[in-house]
Amino acid sequence: MQIQKQMKRAHSASVVISLIVNAVLLVALLFFLTMDSENPEVNYQVKVIEPTEQETIEDLEEEIIPEEEVPDQDLSDLASMEFSSDFMSDISSEMEAVDQVVTPTVSPVSLASLVSSVSMGGDGEGPAVGATSFMGQKASGSRIAFIIDYSKSMKPDQLGVMKSELTAAISKIGDSAMVSVLFFSGPVWRPDQDGGSQKQYWNNNGHHEYMLKDDGVAPEPKYFAANRGNVEAVKRMIYETRTTGGTDWFNPFYYTLALNPRPNVIFFMTDGSTSKTSIDRTMELVKGVPRGSVQINTVALGLSEKQAEPLETIAEMTGGDFRLFSSKEIRDAYNALPPPPENFSDRPLRYLSDAEVMTRGNGPARRTRQAPVKDDSIVEFEIL
Repeated sequence: MQIQKQMKRAHSASVVISLIVNAVLLVALLFFLTMDSENPEVNYQVKVIEPTEQETIEDLEEEIIPEEEVPDQDLSDLASMEFSSDFMSDISSEMEAVDQVVTPTVSPVSLASLVSSVSMGGDGEGPAVGATSFMGQKASGSRIAFIIDYSKSMKPDQLGVMKSELTAAISKIGDSAMVSVLFFSGPVWRPDQDGGSQKQYWNNNGHHEYMLKDDGVAPEPKYFAANRGNVEAVKRMIYETRTTGGTDWFNPFYYTLALNPRPNVIFFMTDGSTSKTSIDRTMELVKGVPRGSVQINTVALGLSEKQAEPLETIAEMTGGDFRLFSSKEIRDAYNALPPPPENFSDRPLRYLSDAEVMTRGNGPARRTRQAPVKDDSIVEFEIL
């Protein structure tokens, strides 16, 4: 009998405690919800979900433990009570039954997390992911770079196809992702720089190996947004840039990979082979790039399969794509192009500041707005 009385006392106390805890949490929740309300006169109502058997908690309590058999008990005495393991097991079983009809409480930690997620508006904005294609190769990333051969060996049909493809590729990226472009032959320069004047800053050892002079001016590649104004500006520069002598792969790769942050994707296009030293240096440079951090897609125009092997290897090393186009394929593509544009915008190419680059580079990825330019003279020619 003594054990049964203790069980009844403990059970009654547990029910009372559960009710008190739930009541306190409900009051606290109402307080936090109404504390910052703009209309303090709004009356909140709390709907209590009743047990499925349409019994109140009080009825259930009276059925299990008759009221006359429950003497007044100071709850502080519970701390000093000692129970056997069997007794505690029975108590746990009874508490599980009671929990099924008691309204569940909300964890304050969970509530705080919910409020935080709602106030943040879900996924935040972050670096935009632009998608594009160039010379039949497709790729997407928040930072896309192009390294384009403007050497004197580039034939008119090669230049014509490249210029149309490059202009279309940049215009499709969108105005939120970041773009970088470098032109090269022996020297390296940005589209807004004059390739001919850049030659004075480079030493040539006569074997397609160029070194920047001590007092030379480095090209310093930068990112820009492919918005309407910048697409118009870079279109003019693509079509008006003149070819210069030499072919060295290492330097344009070196400066592009020195960008901070590095590009996600690089498109590299050339029509000429280079020296073994230049190839070896380029290979070593690419090997130092962590696998999966930069995808390099390579395009060879009119090279033999043997000459193009290093370009194929570079693409394989970085998970990129390699394409080799024959002279006939380029000629057929060129003959299908519309006449080149004659009138260009005089807008300047506006590069992003370091602060703007860092701002655009924070947060989870999001899709960019596409195709800010509509121009019938810009035709992407898909080479299959």
